[in-house]
Amino acid sequence: VDVSQATSKSDFSCMKSNGYSFAIVRVYCSSGHTDSNGPTTMHNAWNGGMSHVDGYIFPCYSCGNPAKQMDDTISYLSSHSIMSGEASNSTESVGVKYGMLWIDVEGTQYWSSSHSNNVNFIQKMVDEGKKKGVSIGIYTSNSQWSPIT
Repeated sequence: VDVSQATSKSDFSCMKSNGYSFAIVRVYCSSGHTDSNGPTTMHNAWNGGMSHVDGYIFPCYSCGNPAKQMDDTISYLSSHSIMSGEASNSTESVGVKYGMLWIDVEGTQYWSSSHSNNVNFIQKMVDEGKKKGVSIGIYTSNSQWSPIT
């Protein structure tokens, strides 16, 4: 399940009891800033019983500087004791890990009309994440990816 709003431990416990075990939490917003709900929601996902917890970045193309958006996200999570690595659960008082950061590529209104500019932007985000030792994925569908890239 992916969540873009603050989500409680009890909400995740309910999802777990209904067969969900993988949460992807928004950690960066299309408006060009880290998501203030992301860290707490990631902790709540683990503490609510999720087996896997990742984060997703909704990039801000118009804000520019894709590498900085990736760096800001990684630093923000780290400042909340959320680190990249093999995803693992922990107690509420200790930090947690995420397995991957996903780059959400959707909504042509959020991107340039130039496919090559969009591909370059996405590639710079991917390169920066890899440089920082983070596993990176692309979160999209063919119907969204094709008109953007």
